[in-house]
Amino acid sequence: MHPLIPRLSLLATATAIVSSLINSHVPEPYLDEVFHIPQAQLYCTNTFHLWDPKLTTPPGLYLLSYPLSLVSACSPAFLRSINAVGIALVLPAIIYHILLLLHPYERSSPAVQSAAAHTAVNIALFPLLFFFAGLYYTDVYSTIFVLASYMFWLQGRTWCSAAMSCGGLWFRQTNVLWTAFLMVLEGVRALEVAQGPEEPEEPELVVEEVKEVSMPVVQPTAAASLVGKKKRRKGRNLPTTTVVIPNTTTVVELKKEEVPEELQEGPWTIDVKNSKMNNGELGKAWEKVLEMARKIRIWNPVFTEEVTAQDFLFSTPTSLALALLRHPTSFLLSTAPYTLVLLSFFAFIVWNDFSIVLGDKSAHQPTLHIPQLYYFSLFTLASSWPLLVSPEFVKRFWADNVGIWATLPWMGRRGRGRKANRKLPPAFAAAFPTAAINRSPITIHWGTLVKTTLALIVILVTIKKNTYLHPYLLADNRHFVFYIFRRTILAHPAVRYLLAPVYLASIWAVYDALSCSGVVSVVWVWVWSVAVLGTLVTAGLVEGRYFIAGWVLWRLHVERLGEDGGTATGSEEKSWAMMEWRRWAETVGFVAVDAGVLWVFLMWGFEWESEKGKVQRFMW
Repeated sequence: MHPLIPRLSLLATATAIVSSLINSHVPEPYLDEVFHIPQAQLYCTNTFHLWDPKLTTPPGLYLLSYPLSLVSACSPAFLRSINAVGIALVLPAIIYHILLLLHPYERSSPAVQSAAAHTAVNIALFPLLFFFAGLYYTDVYSTIFVLASYMFWLQGRTWCSAAMSCGGLWFRQTNVLWTAFLMVLEGVRALEVAQGPEEPEEPELVVEEVKEVSMPVVQPTAAASLVGKKKRRKGRNLPTTTVVIPNTTTVVELKKEEVPEELQEGPWTIDVKNSKMNNGELGKAWEKVLEMARKIRIWNPVFTEEVTAQDFLFSTPTSLALALLRHPTSFLLSTAPYTLVLLSFFAFIVWNDFSIVLGDKSAHQPTLHIPQLYYFSLFTLASSWPLLVSPEFVKRFWADNVGIWATLPWMGRRGRGRKANRKLPPAFAAAFPTAAINRSPITIHWGTLVKTTLALIVILVTIKKNTYLHPYLLADNRHFVFYIFRRTILAHPAVRYLLAPVYLASIWAVYDALSCSGVVSVVWVWVWSVAVLGTLVTAGLVEGRYFIAGWVLWRLHVERLGEDGGTATGSEEKSWAMMEWRRWAETVGFVAVDAGVLWVFLMWGFEWESEKGKVQRFMW
């Protein structure tokens, strides 16, 4: 039996129960459904020219619902069933195939297929997604189209991927960032193919300077003519250069004046001071840049703990820029499907008076809101802690962000290197010699402390200068975010600043999970980060639904499915039993949250003084 079948059966049963309960307790449209359902019902009656100005998202969900009008009347319950089918069947099936594509060498293993099916169901149970299985909102199919476009990209079917990306834009405008995400990944893949396999290095002259010697002036040998010659003045003792011809036994000593300028000054030196930068010189300079681009390979390693800040911030971007200079045609041709999607979106913006928002633009103006990134990372840590937290996780965090260690008595002066260093985490022990540890009861990694201090300063400054409280957040007490802010950030002015270390820890945890999985590359992390940043920092309103696409793509890549793989928490938890336990812990946590949110939504109704007789309900 396929591993998805029993799991999807249980998921479909749970989804049907949730939908039935919501339809029985809330038969009429609620909250945003007040706008979505009437508009969909207009489309069901072929009334396409009428549009509710309060709607801010495109009509993708209504177009998707239109075929239902051929079967039955578009009642609220019938329209809500579209999202129920998406959560119970479509979404986990796509996630399952993505997970197998991410682990191509293990996909035939029954254990891996079982783990992939389990993870697919867990993501479908993600509280911000599963709750909307019973309501008529755009979030479920917005996520489905983003994941479908990613699945087709993994399969190498770029036109299908671009088509799904275009479909995603009809559900949520910010999905354009995930189109750009796929465009960059495809462009990098094309550049790596265009570079071809790495060529063996050609033999080069090995030149080394040696001390001055006195020697008679002789005519250069035939081997010396390989590197050129210059006119010499007789009767002088000149410093010599030893030139070794690789793959031969020939060793030639040349005077410094006989060594060509290219060997003395380096292959990329341009004499700007002593020569005029005419067209010929500029042409030569450009040729040298292209030659350098040809020799430098794209640096896009797997994102692991060994990747340094220099790799992430300099080596990878620089190598990609040079590769793009060398192979622009390959990049443009490979990304053409996504370019067409982006051009169509730009045309929409021009048509919409240069605004990304449809309908009511006043309440959804783009606003710089950097703390959204902190909320996202904290939410990710809180929702995925079963996959992350472990003793090794704490040790890595301490070594990477604190770096202060107490030397225990048994690690005194008599201790020897390996025995003493074994007591420290590898990331810390390798950075300090035993002598330094044995000299003091406290060992401090000052570089780590300075880095952490600077990061905390940046977080504190952005909290002070850029915390934005949207009017809807302060006024609408039907959303959980209203109460979270009331009891944390708004409870006391100091709380927002006291959360800075928590934000730092959560940001570190998000990237540590990716680095331990060994599934993503440096470029993937780059473009995922930019897409998440673009999605969140331009939104003034804090709403959990904005986190869904970024979290789902992150969750897909923080777990190895093979029995020898491990999870995102380190090498000590590579056993299959531990991995399975973490998945089940995640399942239990999500089910508990889903059940609690559903119970509160259905049973804790209340009324506003201004709207007597109308039940208000708590929700995400």
